[in-house]
Amino acid sequence: MPSQLDKADRRRSEARLERVREVAHTPYDEPLIADLQRISDLSPDLVKAEAATDGLTIWGSAGTLRTRYEALALRFDRGTPLAFAALADAARQYWDEWRKHWDKEQKENIR
Repeated sequence: MPSQLDKADRRRSEARLERVREVAHTPYDEPLIADLQRISDLSPDLVKAEAATDGLTIWGSAGTLRTRYEALALRFDRGTPLAFAALADAARQYWDEWRKHWDKEQKENIR
C-alpha cells in the first residue's frame, strides 16, 4: 500500500512547537546544552522519539534531546498540515521495509 506522503513532501517537513517551556540537548559524555542556537548548530540527528504528557524525549546517535511544550504542529515546508496518521503510516512502512531487507540479508549470510 503506497504511503499518503508523496516523495516531494517526504524531503521537507517541520515540527513547530508552541508555547515551549524547555529544550535541552544532552550529548553523550558531555554536559547538558540548553542554548537553542548551540543545539541548532550541532544539528543533532533524531532517531527515536517518545512522547510524554507535555513534551518529547528524542534519542539520536550523538545524545538526547528533551522538549517540553503545550502544542505541536506538523507541516510540510509549503505550509500544508501533516496529519499524524500519515506520518505514522510512512514511518511504519519505512521500518517494515527496513526489517524485510535486514531479515533477507541475515538469511543470505547464514547460507
